Parts: sequence; C-alpha cells; structure tokens
Amino acid sequence: MPLYENIPNFGFSPLGNSAESSLNNSQIAYVYVEKNQTIKITVKAWFVCCQAYIQAYYFDQEDKYVLQDVLKGGYRVSSTVDTPVDGLPITRKYKYIRDNGEYSINITRDPVFRENRTVGSLCIGSNDIMPPLLSNYNAITSSNIGRLFSFNPNIFYDTVEEVIEGKGKIVHYFNSNQDYWGNTLRGSSIISAPWTNSGWDNGKETKTVYKDNADITLKIIESNYVEDPARTFYLGAISRRKIYDPIATNGTGPYDDTWNDFANMDVVYYKNISRFTYLQSQKTTDYFNGNPIETKTEYFYTNPSHYQLNKQKITFPDASISETNYSYAHEKGNQLMINKNMVGIPIETNNTKTMGNNTKMLAKTEIIYPTVLPTTQTGNLVLPLSVNTYDVLNNNISTTEVTYNKYDSKGNIQQYTTKDGIPTSVVWGYNNTQPIAKVQGATYSQLVSLGLITAIVDASDQDAANPANEPALITALDNFRKNSGLSAYQISTYTYDPLIGVTSITPPSGIREVYIYDTANRLKEIRQDSKTGNLVKEFKYNYKN
Repeated sequence: MPLYENIPNFGFSPLGNSAESSLNNSQIAYVYVEKNQTIKITVKAWFVCCQAYIQAYYFDQEDKYVLQDVLKGGYRVSSTVDTPVDGLPITRKYKYIRDNGEYSINITRDPVFRENRTVGSLCIGSNDIMPPLLSNYNAITSSNIGRLFSFNPNIFYDTVEEVIEGKGKIVHYFNSNQDYWGNTLRGSSIISAPWTNSGWDNGKETKTVYKDNADITLKIIESNYVEDPARTFYLGAISRRKIYDPIATNGTGPYDDTWNDFANMDVVYYKNISRFTYLQSQKTTDYFNGNPIETKTEYFYTNPSHYQLNKQKITFPDASISETNYSYAHEKGNQLMINKNMVGIPIETNNTKTMGNNTKMLAKTEIIYPTVLPTTQTGNLVLPLSVNTYDVLNNNISTTEVTYNKYDSKGNIQQYTTKDGIPTSVVWGYNNTQPIAKVQGATYSQLVSLGLITAIVDASDQDAANPANEPALITALDNFRKNSGLSAYQISTYTYDPLIGVTSITPPSGIREVYIYDTANRLKEIRQDSKTGNLVKEFKYNYKN
C-alpha cells in the first residue's frame, strides 16, 4: 500500500510502498485504510546487532469533516466588471462553493518546498557483502518542487457560482480528477518526478445551470465527455535519482558490480498518455413556467482512420431528429488527399430531418477534389475543382454550383465560373498575396491576351515595397478599368497596406471608398474617392479612465 509523509503546513506527500530510517532517526509514515480493512506491516533491520521496531496508531472513530480556511497557492477571481460603450456596467461575482455550502476547492497536488531524501556510501576496499551506509536529510528549496513537472494546475474548483448583479446567476460544474503520481520501482519516491496524466477530463464543464433573481432554474446544459479507449496510447518513462555511487567488484554478493539491480538509485515510473477525448452528447433543458423542454445533441466519431466528427444528431422536444453527416477523404476513398494528410476537410455534407418513420433530405453538398496530380485547373496542388449540390427529392441528381477553373502556383484562385455560366477572373498582386482586381464576365486568358495584367501587378509590388507608390497603383488600376477591351464587364479593384488592411475599394460603379487608419493601425474613417473626400463612416475608440 502507498505510504505518505505529512509535511507541516503543506499536507501529505507520497513516500512509495516502503519507508526507511537510519540509526536513532525514526520515520513517521501514514497509510490510508478503510474501516475494518486488514493490513500487514513488515519491519526489517539492515545492520548486525541492531533492532528495528514500529509503533502503529489508528483511529477507531468515524470520520469527521470540519470546514476550515486553509491558505493555498494561486489566485482566483473574485469579481469582474464589464463596461460596454453604451449601457450600464455589468458586475459578476464568483463564489467557489458547492450546492451544500462546502468549499468546492480540489487540491490535486500540494505545493512542496521540503523533501526527505536518503544518501549513502560504500567503503572503498570493503568486501562485496557489506550494505551501504545510509542517512536521511531534509532538502529545502525556494520553489515548489511538485509544480516543476505538473501536467495540470494544482488547484481545481468543481463548482463555481457566477452571480450577475440584477440578472440572476449561472452555476458552473466541472470535473476534477487528479493525475497519478508515479510508481516507485526502486528506493523512495521522488517528489519532483512527473505524474501520469490520468486526469484527462480536469476542468471540463459538465453542467451549467442558469437561474433568475428568485433562484428559479431557467435552463440546464449537461455535457458528457468520454475517452475512446481504442485510441489511447502511452509512453512509459522513468525519473531517477542516485543515492550512492556503487563500487565495481568481482564478487558475487548482493552489492557487487551488478549494482544490485539499481539499489543505489531512487527510480519512479510514470506514463505520458495520449488520448482521444471528445464531447459525446449535450442535453439542454429549458424551463417554461416550470415545465422542462429538452433538446439533446449527440456527436459521433465512428471512423477509426481519423479523428473527425462523422455525424451530429439533434433530437428536438417534438421528437423530430435532425442529422448532419460528414464525409472526409477516407470515406470518399480519395487516396491522394489521404497521402497529403488532408483528412480533416469535410468533402460531403448531408442534412436530413426525421419525424416518426419519415426521413427527408434537406441538403447535400459535395466538394470535388482531384484524385491524381497534376490537373489543368490546380497544377500540382490539391485544391477544390468544383462544388456540387444535390436535388432534395432525388439525391442522384446533382448541380454544379461553382467550378474553379484556374489557380496560380501559390493556390490563389484566378478564375471561377458559377452555375449560370458566367466566369469571374481575379488578379493577384502584392507579391501574390492580395486580390487587386476582379472582373466578372471575362476569363483569365482574355485578360492575359489583352496584356493588362502585368502593369497592375508590377505597380502593386512596388506599392508593397513602399506605400508612397500607392497613387501610381491607383492610376494603373483606373487605366485597367477604362480599357476598351473590358467595357462589357463588371470590374472591382482593391489596394492595401500590407499587414494593416485594405486602403481602397472601387466597385463596378466607380465610386471609390478610401479606408484610413490611425497610428495604431485601427480603421479610423471611410471616405469617398480620396482621403479628403466626403466622410462615409467614422470609427472612434475610447477607453474608460
């Protein structure tokens, strides 16, 4: 059974499954036992002509729980005040108590600044049957030993009451399961050793209760998180600390050059566990005049080949069911996307609604990706080729909503065609990072044949290098718009200050909007035609006090 030591002002710290004491230096250890539980205690003397003894104390009374304030490390929020631009301040106060009035604090790992350690030595020249000479000492540090390798915070609150002044309160319930300290394989425990991260659901909110000022429940949201054991993996590791230096001999005794199976070290084994955890279901209960109305949402991750959501199912109060199914590269058999690790992109989405025994398809959408490379549209990139929608009455009939005709080498869309057959071309500038012109009705090859692209692209690259060149870019874009070869098309043009934002947008009407920023690069004004034109919209940023 695991033993513990009681460190004054800090609490209990694990010792392992055994405790040792040196000559005239007793060791006090504690063990947790249940009522009527039988335990066995073994005492062993390590030295000749020495006696070992033990005194055992136990409590023969029922457990008593007493609430008392104890200082622990860390801060917690007492209250917050939100002050909107218009309206009264909203004050929220937080109480860390359970429904029965008890404090909701959970100490998963006490701060430790002192540790009892064992050191030893072997006499050089001694024969190989002599045990090492051991002694204990207390090591004191200025920083929390246990905090150094903590996977999770050391303090959790399983219940937090959020009181909103004048607007009722929200009670939050959280999971609080601590990690597990490592197993001591040799010697004593090591306080600074990492723990096995068993508390995977720490801090996950399992229930949220909304109440009004009269403490009447308005809504309850219950969340259920689960772990998929089939997708749980771990890596074992050890933390070690040397007690004494062994002596290499040619003997066959217990302390010879085999090092007695690492008896000269404290060794603790722990695990780093990788898990797949997810929200399995969520139930929302709304109360209208005291009558509960339930809505349940379930989430399904059914394909072991990936970790994406396959289905979402919503059951409404009228017993109708809405389902959304998602298919990815694995479900669609797109090996090219699988090889590129593009397994998290929903390729097909299918929405249905069920009432009783009748199921109706509401919508079905599929994004077509290439299955081999290269392609004429995307080159050597895996990018969408088209978007298809399906007839809700006959899901075998599909319509191509948009076709992506051409991309550049960086994956920017250069031409797409909508289902009405009208192409739209996009010219990218600023070193292929921003769209600077959009032409509805013309193909990209038409723009190339007119020889209009190079001038505006070069001007945008110069603007990217020096913002003072923006007027020259605007002139180039205006000449682009006025070209007689584009007179039949709808044209929009754009300029930017890279890393700040768009500086002008000129729609097909030709009425330009100019965007002006302040010294903090926040949008300040939108004006018509120029920086001194008519004010269209103004933005002000104010800070209280």
